Amino acid sequence: MSSMITMPNSPKSPLTITEAAQFFDNHSEELLKDYRSIKDLLRNAEITKPVANSNYLHALMLTDLMIEETGHQFRMLTGGAICGFLKTLEDSFTEMLDRFTSSRKRGGSSFARILVVDGSDEHGLLEGLKTRFPEVVDYRFATAPKDAKFKHFIVGDEDMVRDEDFHAPIMQDSPADMIKAEVSFFDPSKAKVFASRFDTFWTAVA
Repeated sequence: MSSMITMPNSPKSPLTITEAAQFFDNHSEELLKDYRSIKDLLRNAEITKPVANSNYLHALMLTDLMIEETGHQFRMLTGGAICGFLKTLEDSFTEMLDRFTSSRKRGGSSFARILVVDGSDEHGLLEGLKTRFPEVVDYRFATAPKDAKFKHFIVGDEDMVRDEDFHAPIMQDSPADMIKAEVSFFDPSKAKVFASRFDTFWTAVA
């Protein structure tokens, strides 16, 4: 990581969700350089060992790399903070959707499906994406039963998974380190399980 990067908080003040997103906005290229080489190594060598995601900044970085690598199918089960998360990753996400649209024009079956549990399209981001990419983007909302816990996850194509730990609802001033996950850049078996789980939820909501 470049020595010119300065974290926005003091040593005694935990990084917040908002600060992590701002830091990613300002330094994404510097941050992603080393992680991209790790991602390439894992995929090229077909190594199934996951990469730890220990905070919201890591979540943005590793998800960005997943999106960058995803060629035709994207499944995401998420919560109420979806709009802020995707807004930060909007450039990479729309580039992925452009690839999906091109694939559809060639007869492919590309899609991006987002299932939001106990949340809403607060700022119209999801509807805007669906309007811009009507052939590939779809989203649905679900309300979880009382006391039920749903782990958020993402599946990219047939071999990548981001498996997030349970966490309380996040706010913009929530500490960034409450977001933890494991990201598998190559694990077809795990991806198959999570894709099937998503499809079951998706169909049930419909």
